[in-house]
Amino acid sequence: YNQRIDQSQVQALGRSEDDAVGNSLGVHQKLVEGIESLLGWRKRVHRKKTETRWKIIGGSRKAC
Repeated sequence: YNQRIDQSQVQALGRSEDDAVGNSLGVHQKLVEGIESLLGWRKRVHRKKTETRWKIIGGSRKAC
């Protein structure tokens, strides 16, 4: 079995591989952005909960 590949087929193969790699990198970048966004959201929620606790504790101490 001997098959001959011409230059246009080689270029087409190269493009599809580049597209696949480019797509993988794009997907990876989107995942990283999403994870970073979630981590930032989690930090903001934690900060807000801490502030709320301090307000409650501060209010209860004033009432005593």
